[in-house]
Amino acid sequence: MITKLSQLLGLGLAISLNPFSFPTFRQAALSQSTTEFRTFMDWCLNQEKLSRGAKHTVQTLLRYVETNDCQQAAQ
Repeated sequence: MITKLSQLLGLGLAISLNPFSFPTFRQAALSQSTTEFRTFMDWCLNQEKLSRGAKHTVQTLLRYVETNDCQQAAQ
């Protein structure tokens, strides 16, 4: 489970940091409310403060690791 989440986070970071790929996702991921969070746990616990795109990413990762528990998913 840890490996899957790490791989997905790495892929998500690679996509969001590539200025030529998915500009709408990039803008959503880099909204001002998103940049104050540094870890997946921060993002997960503060979903209501995230952009729509970032919140969707967190929810997708939670579904992928088959839990809604932020602490469990972050491990």
